[in-house]
Amino acid sequence: MTRFLRFLRSGAYLTFTALCSVYFLAALAGGGPLPGALAVAAGAFAGYAVSGFLPGHRALVSFAALAALAAGAVLLLPYGGWNVGMAVLSAACLLTGARHDWNNPEVEPIDVRLLSAGLTASLTTYLLAVLNGMDAVKAPIGYTTYAYLSVSILLVNRKSVRVNGGGQARRMMRGNQILSWAFVAAMTGVVFFGRLQSAVAGGLKWLVAAFFGLFSQAGGQGEQMPSQGPAGEMDWSALGGQDNSWPPWVQAVTTALLYAVAAVVLLALAAFVAWSLWQAVKSLRAWLQEWLKRFEPGGAEEYAEESEQMLSAQSMGRQMLDEWKKRVRGALKRPVRWSALTPRERVRRVYAQLLRREAHAAPGCACLTPAQLCARLGKAQEFAALYGRARYSDEEIDAGEAEKYREYLKE
Repeated sequence: MTRFLRFLRSGAYLTFTALCSVYFLAALAGGGPLPGALAVAAGAFAGYAVSGFLPGHRALVSFAALAALAAGAVLLLPYGGWNVGMAVLSAACLLTGARHDWNNPEVEPIDVRLLSAGLTASLTTYLLAVLNGMDAVKAPIGYTTYAYLSVSILLVNRKSVRVNGGGQARRMMRGNQILSWAFVAAMTGVVFFGRLQSAVAGGLKWLVAAFFGLFSQAGGQGEQMPSQGPAGEMDWSALGGQDNSWPPWVQAVTTALLYAVAAVVLLALAAFVAWSLWQAVKSLRAWLQEWLKRFEPGGAEEYAEESEQMLSAQSMGRQMLDEWKKRVRGALKRPVRWSALTPRERVRRVYAQLLRREAHAAPGCACLTPAQLCARLGKAQEFAALYGRARYSDEEIDAGEAEKYREYLKE
C-alpha cells in the first residue's frame, strides 16, 4: 500500500476513533456534530500529513498546525464554551497523528493502543449519555461504536495474519478475512435482529401485495387493487375474501421465513464460536504437551547441563574494570582516516555510525536487519544491500559505491 493510501486510511480511522466523543460534546452544547467532526478530521489528517510527508520538520510544523487548529476551533465552532473541549479533542488527534512512526511494523495496519482508546471513549460516552438521560445521542454513539468495532475486527485480523503468518501470510489472508467478515455479518444479525426482522417483513408484504395486484388488474372491470385500511394495512376484501389484514397462510409463510433467516444467522454464529473454541482447545493441547515434556528425564538432564554458576564479586569487578578500560581506549583512540580504509571497511564504518547514532534514541535497534534500520532512518535500501555484500560476502566493493554513501557520516 502506498504512503498516500495509508495516510487516508489512518486519518479516517483516527477520526472514527474520536467520533463518539464529538457526538457527546455536541449534545452537551446543543448543536449538531458535523462542525466538530470536521475539526477532528482536520486535526487527524494534518497530524498524519506531518509525520508522513514532513518528518524532517515535524516539531515546527506540528506546533504551527496545532496553534492554527486550536484557534480555529475555539473561534469558529458553534458550541459556545464547549469549543474548548472540541479544540482539545482536535489537538489530541493532531498530536497522535504527528507522533506516528511510519516505519514501525507494530502499528501497521492498526495500532492496538489507539483501538483501546477508541473503545474506552465510546463506552464511556455512551454510559455518560445514559446516566444523563441524553436519549437523542445514545443511538448515534451506539451505531458508531458498532461500526468502529467491526472495522477494528477486520484490521486486527489482517495484523494478526501478517505478524504470525510468516511466508504463508498472503495465502492465509483471504480465508481469515472471509471468516472475519462472516463473524461481522453474524454480529450484525444479532445486534440488528429486530430491524432486520421488520425489513424482511416489509419486503415480503410488498411482494405479496404486488403478486395479488397482478391478479386484481387482470380481473377486469370494477376490480381495483387492495386499498389501504385505516391502520395502514392492506384490505383484501376486493379479492373476494373477508375484510382481513392478512390471510392466515400469508402470515404463516412470513413467520416461517423470518424464523428461517434468524436460524441461519444464529447457526452461523454458533459455528464460528465452535470453530474458535476448537482452535483454542488445540492450542491448549499443544501447550500442555510442551509443558509435560519438561518433566521427562531427558528434559531434566538437559536443564542441568545448561545451568551456570553465578559470578563471584571479584569476577564481576574484574569484568567491569575490563569493560571500562575498553571504552576509555576506544574513546581516546584516534579513528583511522577515511582514505586509509578499504572500500569494504568504509561501508562497514558508515553502517556502524548509523547504528551507533540510532542506538541513543532506540536501544533495541541493534536487533534490526540492515534493511529495517535503513527503512527506519529513511536511508536508501541500496545501502542496506551494499552493506550485506561487504559484511557477508567475498564480492569486491568498488570505491565509488562506498564514496556514494559517505554523506551519511556527516548527518
